[in-house]
Amino acid sequence: MAPSSPQRHPDDITHHLVRAFGVLVGVSVVAVVVWLVTASQANSSRLPLDNALDRVDSPERTLIRVPH
Repeated sequence: MAPSSPQRHPDDITHHLVRAFGVLVGVSVVAVVVWLVTASQANSSRLPLDNALDRVDSPERTLIRVPH
């Protein structure tokens, strides 16, 4: 029994490390997805205002724009 316990320890440690790493990756992926969803919702809610501002600014932008 004594020789088998040192062999189990590295396996248990690597298993816990892999599991912890997997949990961290999973949490990171969920955080990024939530951030992207909230960012896209914020952008979609701002779209009418942006469109209105674009319509107001369009004459000035055409004057400032220089054709290349």
